[in-house]
Amino acid sequence: MPGCGHYCATKFGVVGLTNSLAVELGEFGIRVSVHPYGTDTPMGNGLSMYQMFQDHPHYIHSFSPGALPTDSLAAPDLISDIVVWLASDASSLVTAAQIPADKGYLKI
Repeated sequence: MPGCGHYCATKFGVVGLTNSLAVELGEFGIRVSVHPYGTDTPMGNGLSMYQMFQDHPHYIHSFSPGALPTDSLAAPDLISDIVVWLASDASSLVTAAQIPADKGYLKI
């Protein structure tokens, strides 16, 4: 995404760390990371994106609408529901996975 190189680099770092930790810490039950869509938190509601789009209006075309409705940011409790499931025995077969809780954003 234009204007978000720092974010992309960090996200890819999390993916690499997840893969390494799945091997190193799997015996302790540490298995995955969650990659949420924009979340309704102070960080997710930052106004810096608006300034970037004002300065570079063509950047907006790089952002997909996602596969599910994206009329608002995701509520934090929707993300925590996934984390609770991942922390439970119900997800015991999942490891080294990046769970894309992103409303299908990466699929479009």
